[in-house]
Amino acid sequence: MSYIDQGTRTNKPAAIAAVIAIHAGLGYVLVSGLSTVIDILDPPPPLTGTTVIDLPPSPPPKEVEEAVKPKAPVRNENVTAPDLPITIVVNEADFIVEPTFDDFADELILKPGTGAGLGGGTKPADPPAFDPVAAAPKNNPGDWVSQSDYRSSWVRKEFDGLARFKLTVSASGKVENCQITGSTGHNVLDQATCKLVQRRARFEPARNSSGKKVSGTYTNAVRWQLPE
Repeated sequence: MSYIDQGTRTNKPAAIAAVIAIHAGLGYVLVSGLSTVIDILDPPPPLTGTTVIDLPPSPPPKEVEEAVKPKAPVRNENVTAPDLPITIVVNEADFIVEPTFDDFADELILKPGTGAGLGGGTKPADPPAFDPVAAAPKNNPGDWVSQSDYRSSWVRKEFDGLARFKLTVSASGKVENCQITGSTGHNVLDQATCKLVQRRARFEPARNSSGKKVSGTYTNAVRWQLPE
């Protein structure tokens, strides 16, 4: 055997040991690299404090509704007259009597006396023998205008109001003239008032201080009232 062969055989165990050492190192590196360290921590202490409750969201603001103005009722011109009775009020308490006497002036003038007296004085006229009397209705004024006189067309148009009138009564007790002194605001009602009163009114004529029948005047009013 040569020298060279002996030297090779002598170092062979050392080489094997080196290879094993290298493999062991690589294995350690692999094992240590693949291993995972898990640290077990203690659980955290329970939290203490005030419980917070979430409030529900605020409701949305309500929309302000605009006030709706009521519409004016539409008048139906084709509505027929109601069957309810129509009230035409004649208030006898409102009667205002204003008599006039055409020949009062001559009757009330003091005439010179003819009797003797100191200083030639005059004698006063004799006092009147009768008290003057105003013209007065002979029939009921409430019958001068009746419910049937209220026409259905006037009801549909809602004509109403108070008609004040003045009558001229002759010495025979006849109504000679009618004058509206306070209008209802509706010409047809004013005209109807005078027309009906002149036709239906009956009067006892006025009398002067001598008891003679004379002409006079008479005032009153008629209320045209729509049914409720």
